[in-house]
Amino acid sequence: GQVGFIGTLAIIAGLEAAVFVQNPAKEPGNFGNPLPWWNDYSDEMRSREINNGRIAMFSAIGIIASGLYTGKPAFEQLGL
Repeated sequence: GQVGFIGTLAIIAGLEAAVFVQNPAKEPGNFGNPLPWWNDYSDEMRSREINNGRIAMFSAIGIIASGLYTGKPAFEQLGL
């Protein structure tokens, strides 16, 4: 419950303060490769991640809009 929530917030705060620090030499939002164990960071992968985020936001807007229109949560709309 509350302990897990506070723990999650602490992890997020630590990542924001130590890992995802903006480098003035890079464009805004470009944090490089946050997981150095895999060397798959490239402009193509960054573009894929940005597009994936855009599609996810568009999907969330659709789920919210359909919930407001029907008054039912997403699972009830699917009959689950």
